[in-house]
Amino acid sequence: MVRAIYITYAFIVDANGTWNNLSGYPKSRDSVTLDNDLDVTLARANKDNADAWGNINNTDTRQIGTVFTVDVSGMMVIPPKSRGALAELPDPESEDEPSETEDE
Repeated sequence: MVRAIYITYAFIVDANGTWNNLSGYPKSRDSVTLDNDLDVTLARANKDNADAWGNINNTDTRQIGTVFTVDVSGMMVIPPKSRGALAELPDPESEDEPSETEDE
């Protein structure tokens, strides 16, 4: 009997720069629980991926959101999709230092 397991990962970096898994993710789909129907299992994994992508695109306050789906061996099934970019951190060396004044 052939078996398929797919795992969808979805994560975000919120407005504060905190990394989190998207609520409810990662999600897995196992063909054993779907009457050993490989097509239905892949369809459900596609739905999980699309739902996560929809959630990522429905919230504009996040810095970044990424979603992808792999099989149980780690092989990419649905390539990564990503929205946004990490905010640049301030360069600590470029901060203005207080100027020293001479006493007269």
